[in-house]
Amino acid sequence: MQNDDLPIFRTYSGLTMRRPPPITEESMQRADASIPRLAAEAGRAAYERAMSRVGLVVMKSANGQLVERRRNGTAVVIKTLPTSTPAKVGLVLKRARKPAGTDAGK
Repeated sequence: MQNDDLPIFRTYSGLTMRRPPPITEESMQRADASIPRLAAEAGRAAYERAMSRVGLVVMKSANGQLVERRRNGTAVVIKTLPTSTPAKVGLVLKRARKPAGTDAGK
């Protein structure tokens, strides 16, 4: 069935549209394979958008460090980040409550 043979349906707003072709396993795998590329493009676009806006500074982790990047290209290391903690698949971690009387609200 070609796209021209697909039935036309009316949307709630009154517009007419052709039904999309049915999803096949091949088209689903092709779409899944493009997710990492799309995520990388979205990340780069968000970074560029943030750098072009008023703030002029973007915080970023790079090589185990928290880095402040400025629009003019300079970078300042804010702090060294702790090493990652290995966790088993499916492990659920819960945040511990601080005891009453600590400086939790500051």
